[in-house]
Amino acid sequence: LSVEECIRLALENNLTVSNSAYDQELYQEQIREAKSGALPSLGFSGDYSIYLDLPTTVIPNSAFSQGTEGYSAAAFGTKHQSTYALQLTQAIYDPNLGVAIRAASKVNEMGELQYKQTKESIVYQVASTYYNAQALGEQINMLEANSHSLDTLITNTRMLEENGLVNQTDVDRLIINKASLDNN
Repeated sequence: LSVEECIRLALENNLTVSNSAYDQELYQEQIREAKSGALPSLGFSGDYSIYLDLPTTVIPNSAFSQGTEGYSAAAFGTKHQSTYALQLTQAIYDPNLGVAIRAASKVNEMGELQYKQTKESIVYQVASTYYNAQALGEQINMLEANSHSLDTLITNTRMLEENGLVNQTDVDRLIINKASLDNN
């Protein structure tokens, strides 16, 4: 894969980027919610009551005829009673609403910066890892080439030893260097 393909796959499948995108949507909703406070609101309520026994009120007898004492019970109303209310409200001036909208906008801007930073961080990490892997691959190739060169050098040095031109110590040094290289 090319570095561009790796970056594209990382941005598409990284949970941090996905979470940051969801946060952006949340911030947009917070702005819409803050702005909705400036819209008119409509409310409706209703109440329906059924009385098995009509409520009674105690009235002094002197209310109907002067000089009589005592109280009389009187029932007023109907067995069924209902009330309904419809209410429309509109905020004309609310300084808190302006503050809430500005705060939500700032949070949204901060979220956008966080989203960009997250994406840039992922791009940097992928590119860095990609190029480190490329460099490591080249180092492995160089080690393999050096190992092959040491094999050739050991073979040539053994022939020189057989002809008496070098010591066994020189061959042993090359064999130790090769073993060290292969272990790394």
